[in-house]
Amino acid sequence: MRLPTRYIVFSLPEPRLTRRLVVQPPPGWPKRPYPASVLQFLNGKRWRRTAAEAEAALERRVENIARILPWPRLAMICEDSQPDDPVLADPLVWCVAASKQTGDIVLLDKKPNLDRLFREENRLVLRFVERRCLS
Repeated sequence: MRLPTRYIVFSLPEPRLTRRLVVQPPPGWPKRPYPASVLQFLNGKRWRRTAAEAEAALERRVENIARILPWPRLAMICEDSQPDDPVLADPLVWCVAASKQTGDIVLLDKKPNLDRLFREENRLVLRFVERRCLS
């Protein structure tokens, strides 16, 4: 494809256009992360209501955290991480990333799927587009 002669393309190799964040469950995370056991982990006391109430309560907490996370609405999941990538082991952030994953992306506007808390991977490497103003 030929570019019209009026356009100039700049390539800026120096600034990183994306950043990575490794999200993982915290130490002591339940081996069977049912909503009631996750709430027990978060609250430090046994959940004494029904399983349906636990699911609704955990979904509310996940949605509340998803609203305030300083992430773009869409994050890509990548396989590789670097030793200098920041690692976040917050239980609710883990619940957001894991429950809102669809394939190789995390959609913050998606309804949480708490069944995704049952996973073999113990971490997710998220890649975000950086928002920078070039001056």
